[in-house]
Amino acid sequence: MTPQDIPPGAVLVAVDGSDHAARAVTWGARHAHLSHRALVLMHATGIGEPLEFPPLGVSVTDYPPTAEDPDRDDGLVLEVAEERARTVLADGAIVRFSVRDDPRRALVTASARAELLVLGSRGRGVFGSLVLGSVSAAVARHADCPVAVVRGYDEVDSLTRVVVGVDATAESRRAVEHAYRFASLHRVPILVVHCYWDVVGILAGGSGAPADDPGATQLEVEVRELIVGLGEDYPDVQARVVLRHGLVDTVLAENALLGDVIVVGRHEAGSAAQFLARSVSTAVLERARSTVIVVPFGTKGH
Repeated sequence: MTPQDIPPGAVLVAVDGSDHAARAVTWGARHAHLSHRALVLMHATGIGEPLEFPPLGVSVTDYPPTAEDPDRDDGLVLEVAEERARTVLADGAIVRFSVRDDPRRALVTASARAELLVLGSRGRGVFGSLVLGSVSAAVARHADCPVAVVRGYDEVDSLTRVVVGVDATAESRRAVEHAYRFASLHRVPILVVHCYWDVVGILAGGSGAPADDPGATQLEVEVRELIVGLGEDYPDVQARVVLRHGLVDTVLAENALLGDVIVVGRHEAGSAAQFLARSVSTAVLERARSTVIVVPFGTKGH
């Protein structure tokens, strides 16, 4: 089996035998069960190397490559992962396969056919002590579908809320739409957060927007325009909009609890906001204690 054989719209989970990947399997199986999608367990083995990402037009190594583990049994890794998934997805379709390739390249290629790609925050590689694993960081930056980097998820029913960060642009609606769909599936409320930089307000020690701030009032109007119609599409989702002073990664990390899922957008290569948005999503991934879903703004819905 190759990545091209992945069932379209599947939930794809990267496995490597680590505890972080095990949590990702449980999380991904839960999402596959609720969304009635096939679950694909993918184990990519191989020594990392500099990758060519066509959208950037250059050869880059996002993070240092990881080495193969000579003591790892690839078949056993997938078998254990499926056994774990079956505790949540008893009767659903589960596909498992191993590919001999750099994990980053294999997962980015496979993401073109997936509805969601799920990874642990760190893996078994020699650089596993990093705050954010090399594979997770690279895949979140380049995947074609939304990427969930799972943290702090030990119990199946621990999800409590979705927190989505927006920048009041039309492109942000894609992240908001994904957040609403996810919140509806998991039957949790949603908090829509827009961060803006107000030096006076921050020095004064405030984090919320003052009621008499005309600029903040206009921003709130623009943010609310992003969610127009979504309340009708997802009447079961309770939503609240808030404006906060400060940097996006700091604000989202401080407003999210361990049981929350943070959703942020990522501009596609070639857009004017590409480099800023990419750094924001990476910063959120590195700072957050809870699970983060990175949504490419140019992605197509499945």
